[in-house]
Amino acid sequence: MFVAARDSFARGYGLAEPSVVEPPHDLDRPEYGLVLALHMAALVAVDAHVHGARLPEDTVGLSSYLLDRERDHWTRLYENGISGLDFTTPPGTMHRVVFTAAPTGALPTRAGTAVLRRIELSDTHRTLADHRVCYPSLNARTVLEPPYPDRFAEDLLAIALPGHALTDQPAAAWAEDTLDLVTGVADDEPPPPHTARTMTFLVAAAARDRWPHVAEHVEDLLREDPGLAIAGGGDCLAGLAEIDVSLEVLEAVETRLPDHRRIDLDVGIAELGKRLARERLRRTDDSGKRASEHRLLGQRLARAGWHEESLVVMERSVDLYRALVARAPGGHAPDLAGCLTLLGREHMKLGHWDEGLRCSEEAVRLYRELPEEERQAHAFDLARALGQVADLVVVDRLWAEALTAWEEAVRLLRGLPDQQLSTTSAELARTLTGQAGVHEAPGPVGGRDHGLGRGRGDLRRPGREGARRPRTRARDRAEQPGECARPSATCPRGTPAVRRGGKDDSEPRGDQPRSVLRGSRGGPLQPVDGPAQHR
Repeated sequence: MFVAARDSFARGYGLAEPSVVEPPHDLDRPEYGLVLALHMAALVAVDAHVHGARLPEDTVGLSSYLLDRERDHWTRLYENGISGLDFTTPPGTMHRVVFTAAPTGALPTRAGTAVLRRIELSDTHRTLADHRVCYPSLNARTVLEPPYPDRFAEDLLAIALPGHALTDQPAAAWAEDTLDLVTGVADDEPPPPHTARTMTFLVAAAARDRWPHVAEHVEDLLREDPGLAIAGGGDCLAGLAEIDVSLEVLEAVETRLPDHRRIDLDVGIAELGKRLARERLRRTDDSGKRASEHRLLGQRLARAGWHEESLVVMERSVDLYRALVARAPGGHAPDLAGCLTLLGREHMKLGHWDEGLRCSEEAVRLYRELPEEERQAHAFDLARALGQVADLVVVDRLWAEALTAWEEAVRLLRGLPDQQLSTTSAELARTLTGQAGVHEAPGPVGGRDHGLGRGRGDLRRPGREGARRPRTRARDRAEQPGECARPSATCPRGTPAVRRGGKDDSEPRGDQPRSVLRGSRGGPLQPVDGPAQHR
């Protein structure tokens, strides 16, 4: 890969024989593992050969070399401008503009002009024209084309910000204020469109093996506005889990996280959730807090599709809640029931039908054993657990038992106050379509009397594990192109519900075969409450 990049750059320099360009020493080091790092190494190797310069020894040296070359270029253009070239921007000002373009990326002309005004530069049209001479726009309608490759743009940001130890590359006095102005908006304004790029670049640069001092600047920005992390997107959230940012700031970001599935953020939230869980579990011996922490992490892992990891974490939460209930019966019974429902769902996602059914039935029993007032307060949770039991007994075509569970769930959901409609409507729709699927199932509606909460006895038939779930006519219709209802390959319900509102953590990420859910992350699972091991 280095050779291909070197040869390409050599052609651009007019070098007839690229093979005379030697690669940097120790090109097999981990820091050269990224393609962009190899591209930078190839560019510097060719440029240093052409100009008879000394080849840098590491990736920091590569960035420093390229930045020096850029400064020389800005200076020559400015000095030629004094001699008559149509270029009037001093190199110091150009450095600030390039620093600004790195986190914003190319912008429409009007937006780029507004950014330069925000950082308090005068004669913006002249400055943008000069910047385009240095960095031609790939689109005629945009300005502020950033330097490439992206890794160099990240390094340029890091070198300008104070806190690094490079004696030959002093930090820029204007860098912190410029960064604040680029990211800052009024309280009633949404983040600018470039926020995702800005935060992603800063977090990437702040990695412990690159420019750890940038983490301090990221922390300052997030103290001022934790929402920047969410605007930064999933990569930004995942990166935050790996840099030196305080727990206080991470928890401030956590308060802005959505409490429902967001496919663009779920993986980042799961990575950040692992960091938060490690930090908080290290700081408490309270079993209730530890159980709650595991449950929250398990939910986040599940939303990201990491069901095997979620299963391990949820099992730990159930164990902790079970011990609490044993010590003080009734005190944490609803918590245990809720966690068992979630654990049952993870077993179901992985095709562990028996285990999922056992967990779900125990959850139903625990909810039913609550005192009347408390049971009414958890009517929605009981309905969801009943629906999950129905999902699982349908696998064995026990239509009557499934129908009984769904009917009870419908009664519970319809009895909830209208104020909970946003929460209950989606669950009610799923339950009703489950009933419809049973009524349309081939063959008679047969089975045993509903025995939820009692011994399973003969319900589980040999060969249940991995059994194919039934496909009803309703489900077949849902799988036709253009249908609003999306079938769930990981949820053995007769037919999925049309989602018209509410929030639901059980909605699968897509119509995936069951087998692909195994090993979604790969590698051994690490206990969450062990010593924190950050990558």
